Amino acid sequence: MTSLEAAAEPDIRAVPSTADDALAVGRWVLAGLAAGAVVGFVIGGIGGRLAMFVLRLTSPDSVVGLTSDDGFTIGKFDLSDTMNLVMGVTMLGGIVGVLYAALRGGIASRLRLPLWVVFWTVFSGMSVIHADGVDFTALEPRELSVALFLVLPAVAAAAIVLLVERWDAGSGWGRRQAGRAAVPAVLATFALIVAGVVASVGLLVRRAGLSGPLHRVGRFVVPLALAALAVVMGIDLVQEIAEIL
Repeated sequence: MTSLEAAAEPDIRAVPSTADDALAVGRWVLAGLAAGAVVGFVIGGIGGRLAMFVLRLTSPDSVVGLTSDDGFTIGKFDLSDTMNLVMGVTMLGGIVGVLYAALRGGIASRLRLPLWVVFWTVFSGMSVIHADGVDFTALEPRELSVALFLVLPAVAAAAIVLLVERWDAGSGWGRRQAGRAAVPAVLATFALIVAGVVASVGLLVRRAGLSGPLHRVGRFVVPLALAALAVVMGIDLVQEIAEIL
């Protein structure tokens, strides 16, 4: 074969196989799932339980026995309630981690941390903080209650971003690293279903050759959508906080 013929010959090895694409997709999905589960367990579970304990100490005794907005009995700290909380936020963290891992390619690296922290803090605050609930009217001081449940999701969002960026940037993800990440991923329970759906869609996109076009569109759409949603939800959140305080 002449040099011209060799140059014209297609390089089959340059085309990723299905297995290669599956490994690439599986890596970032696993990184997001594991990071979210770890953060959910530590910050959402342990941190959330500590926040509730602090608010119990700073609130009057009349709140003891009341049912919180999440269905927990204020002043009652038993193993069953704690495990339910920890497992629930671990699952939620896993879902958030997978969503971040799926969207991060559409966000410029310098914007990932601030944009995701703002978006998730506002979203979480809007979902949790309500003027007609028990947690933010009976518990005192109200300023501390609101602050804690804004700081916790902000710290959690930042931790997810930092962990995913660190783990996904690693060059040596072998069986040992994947095995370590699989442990917290399994603890995310039902978040595994979300991870499976996202991984399947990601693999189909790669095999269809749509990664490039979607990436170019996403670099404009994803940041704009997250920022717009944060503004809209933030208006409602500010109104709720103003009514509480």
